[in-house]
Amino acid sequence: MASESGLELALRPHAFRFAAYSLLVGLLVVCIVLTRMFTVPAGALDLEDNVLINTFGYNNICVYIDDLPAKYVAIWLWCIFVIAWWIYEGLMWVQIRGQYRLGLVSEGWYRAFLAITIFDVVGVSYSISIFAVHPKQNFVMHTIPFSALIVVVSLNAFRNIIFGLDDVAGTGFGYSAASLSRGSRWSMYAYLVLLLANSVAKITFQFQGIVKNNPPPVWLGRANDIFWTVLALLVPWAWAGYVVTCGKESTLPVRVAFKPGVDPALLGGAPAGLSRGLSAAWLMQEAL
Repeated sequence: MASESGLELALRPHAFRFAAYSLLVGLLVVCIVLTRMFTVPAGALDLEDNVLINTFGYNNICVYIDDLPAKYVAIWLWCIFVIAWWIYEGLMWVQIRGQYRLGLVSEGWYRAFLAITIFDVVGVSYSISIFAVHPKQNFVMHTIPFSALIVVVSLNAFRNIIFGLDDVAGTGFGYSAASLSRGSRWSMYAYLVLLLANSVAKITFQFQGIVKNNPPPVWLGRANDIFWTVLALLVPWAWAGYVVTCGKESTLPVRVAFKPGVDPALLGGAPAGLSRGLSAAWLMQEAL
């Protein structure tokens, strides 16, 4: 909404979260289609004889993003995914910062949230290095950024449940679980345990297979891939979509106020004539 004195925005963190997950899922779907339509028929990729098959005994979804033309499209979409993730993490930090300043979140939990946010931003940025090295060149160096993405996505889902940031508790912050039914609370706890167990197992299996050359049984590795994808990717994606489409998300009202008469000192010694220009002040209001 625009006015003579400024601009009012209603930012929605989970809309960017949903966009990020949608981009990641869409990227995988596009890459599967392109690889099966072009790469496999051209003989550039053998789905029965490749690095993944030879290491783990089965293909996972990563096999579809490593070769052209899928790789060409994947890098572009991955960059947009990373940008959406950055915005989402930034808006979530602004919300938790506001709640911390109001005394609704303790300093310890705020610092924990901040540390996780910084790790997530750095990790998701580094994950694009997946495309820097083909697994046939160096499987270890190819897998390290993918492992970073596994940790980022898992930690994000884990953090959001711990902090109640999905508005399941009414306030959306802290441990205000009093309004939750016993079944809902136990469902959240079960999800956390399953997510943690599958994430640790996924990293461990990758290490065993690639570094130790001692992969898990095919059935176990494949089951872990499927369960992790559901728990760390599809469940948060579906939940973010539900929150956004059902209007359960807390928005972050931001007001951009245009004020005449800028102090020249604030402009780094600019000419006094510029003080008749306009300045923009970002004022955060309470989201809840």
